[in-house]
Amino acid sequence: MSVLTQAKVHELVASKNVLFDVSASTPIVEVFNLLEQKNILSVPVFGQPGSWLGAGGDNIVIGGKQYIGIVSVLDLVACVFRNSSTTSFGINEKALVTTELMKVLGWPVSSAIGSTDESLSLWIEQDDKAVMDAMEQFAKGVHRALVLPISGLANEVKLLTQTDVVTFLSEKRFQSASLERIFNSKLKDLHQPDQTKDIVNVSMSDNLIDALNVLLESKVHGVGVVDDEGKLKSVLSVSDLRGMMAPRLASLRFLTVSDFLQQKEPRRFDEVVPVPFICNHDDRLGIIVEAILQLHFHRVWLIDNKNQPTDVLTLTDIINIVWGNERAAMHSLE
Repeated sequence: MSVLTQAKVHELVASKNVLFDVSASTPIVEVFNLLEQKNILSVPVFGQPGSWLGAGGDNIVIGGKQYIGIVSVLDLVACVFRNSSTTSFGINEKALVTTELMKVLGWPVSSAIGSTDESLSLWIEQDDKAVMDAMEQFAKGVHRALVLPISGLANEVKLLTQTDVVTFLSEKRFQSASLERIFNSKLKDLHQPDQTKDIVNVSMSDNLIDALNVLLESKVHGVGVVDDEGKLKSVLSVSDLRGMMAPRLASLRFLTVSDFLQQKEPRRFDEVVPVPFICNHDDRLGIIVEAILQLHFHRVWLIDNKNQPTDVLTLTDIINIVWGNERAAMHSLE
């Protein structure tokens, strides 16, 4: 029997902190502050039981809370800018933008649910579910899911992420011959998900808000940042918005992608933004996963001999590769 069918979801979240969640009526500005204080990217939203239709049609009530969605920092940013646009230009534009932003920041966080497709789907797992079964949803692109305890106690609800899943797989590779084989295999030798997906890029000179709209419209969590020759120079991802505070939002509208990436952390005037993590089809999956976890990346890029991006390997792809190869191995034994 596979270690992934024996292991339970609660093993993946056992050491995680108590879940932070917010009421549907919490002002958006307070949610920004919570995400910044706790250094997290998303937070579940709950409402009064019976007063809401849960995301995806799920009515999940635990400890007197009905969970209605999970909003990320990208949901918040998208909600604020989509509802505070202005057609006024000129010397007072920044003041006008700031005034409109402040109005939207006072809206309840429930207004941000639906700003991205992911916040409309509230994925739920039970803590006694087999890891192999839970992986199927993550292999399809789910980035996070609530884990509900059998006890029914609200203070035991946890949040499971793709990073948690990949970390668990990496830790268990030496306890499973099939996992070890997968991790020791080269990318080109592994059954992989459909690789016909379009590679989405933005330019260093693009307006930041336009680039964030590319993320939203493409339904991806990260895009390559290229120069005028199409060469990969950096990455813009949802995680770059980690720690985003409401007072900074007004200035984002006037930044280029390059400006934003340079401001993320202090740099010398002659430093450029870091080159993204790259690999090739001859690299072994285990080496790639180890680097991703150590460097806290969510994706790795494959480039051609002109340094132009040809493909991207995400956490979704890694989970899909492992899940698909494990499932194929299990079926071959039947």
